[in-house]
Amino acid sequence: RVNGSGGVRINGEAYGPGKEIALGDGDRIEPLVKVDGALALTVRFQVEHGSVAEVAITRVPSLKKEG
Repeated sequence: RVNGSGGVRINGEAYGPGKEIALGDGDRIEPLVKVDGALALTVRFQVEHGSVAEVAITRVPSLKKEG
């Protein structure tokens, strides 16, 4: 479920607050903020015997240019 006032972008697709989205392995999550690329997360699922055993959420390096 999307929380927050601005919404999120999942794999480039924007979703507003209150939407429910099923995430898949390798999906990229970004908050909708003024500065694109300021924060991105990638989600990975480890599946064992047909069930999710572990979820890893990793921060993707910022695309924002310094300077």
